[in-house]
Amino acid sequence: MKTTHCVFGLIMICLFSCKKENNNNNNNITDKLLGQKELSNASFTNIPVSSIAVDITGAKWIGTDAGLFLLKKDKFYEFSYFNERKINSVIKNKSNMLVSTSLGAYTIEAAVNSTSLVDSLNKSITGVNDITVYGMDIFNQKWIGSPDGLAYFNDTIWKWNDEIRSNLGGVTDVSSMAFRANDCFFGTYGNFLYHIYYKSSGNVDAITGASKLLGGAPNPANNYNGELTTDTIFCLFASSDGAIWFGSTTGLTRNIGGTKSQSADGVFDYFLREQRVHSVLETSGKEMWAGTENGIYVKTGSNWTNYTISNGLPGNIVYCIAEDTDLTIWVGTNQGIAHFVNNKWEKF
Repeated sequence: MKTTHCVFGLIMICLFSCKKENNNNNNNITDKLLGQKELSNASFTNIPVSSIAVDITGAKWIGTDAGLFLLKKDKFYEFSYFNERKINSVIKNKSNMLVSTSLGAYTIEAAVNSTSLVDSLNKSITGVNDITVYGMDIFNQKWIGSPDGLAYFNDTIWKWNDEIRSNLGGVTDVSSMAFRANDCFFGTYGNFLYHIYYKSSGNVDAITGASKLLGGAPNPANNYNGELTTDTIFCLFASSDGAIWFGSTTGLTRNIGGTKSQSADGVFDYFLREQRVHSVLETSGKEMWAGTENGIYVKTGSNWTNYTISNGLPGNIVYCIAEDTDLTIWVGTNQGIAHFVNNKWEKF
């Protein structure tokens, strides 16, 4: 993810549904509110791309500081609805795309011939507007992270959770999230990594289960002895083997044990030491891909392969990675997007 970025108050939200247009002769039916428009001369050269996600139809959703775009069947589209919004993250959840922006969070339904705005989370009474990440756990419970903290949707309203906030010492500057069957992880910019258990079926154990994973050395960059090495987490990913991977200012780390807290010890593996890791993805082929400020690193078995601008990447700072429906890879960089096909990078 790009570095841009549960009761102590209630969030007011505006939920609204928009009907899709019905026109069988139109191959690009779209919700009028979103303002989807085909671009005749689209180019992302020299444009930082913060997020890429592939929907159920194979269309690529591209988040930038200049708004939200779509690549579908070799054609680019823009959504005028998001022109004044900085896109912080785009995450696929079943048939929906969860979009977090500088002006709220949005759920968009993606179908073969349509895109529709399902609902939106607008500015709350506490002044929260900038949503850095918007996700959904395995119990279909929605979560949002912002510079002001962490909130979840309890089937009726959004809640900032005082118990979690107090117990963890203040969850602020939330950057990323990852979910497993019985717990969830939240990364922050400068406030470490947080681990929260579920009591049952999505009910958050805010008192006894929450823990803050702590760093343990004055000089984090030189500390690789089973502790966190930094307080700044850029990205999180739950891999198929149950491990949590996170990218940070000091490399790529894998949590393979419990948590580092007063009651349990964490077990960490360290990779790509001293690299700034902005994104991480496990592919269908079980490869781990990591986007850094020195290009892409791909882990196959115990070996790492590095791709940079000298290999065809448009930029060396890689903010996001996504796997396509055909198992090829898309990345977003500080200088545009690229597609990895047949061991070659194609720039856009």
